[in-house]
Amino acid sequence: MLILIGVFLIIVGIFLFSVLMGNGFAALPIMTAAIGWPVGVQIFNGNPAAVYAIGMLPGVTVALI
Repeated sequence: MLILIGVFLIIVGIFLFSVLMGNGFAALPIMTAAIGWPVGVQIFNGNPAAVYAIGMLPGVTVALI
């Protein structure tokens, strides 16, 4: 359950930052470094490749909208 909260934080953070900046690709490295690594990998012991793959989803989705 906790890992789902971490994934939710990462996705919502990237989505909101993408909407504010107007560019999903600019938000990906910033939010992944700020939220993805500390929350997804260090706190919840997630797989780094999976965390970054999940983090790519909302940014690309916003870019398509």
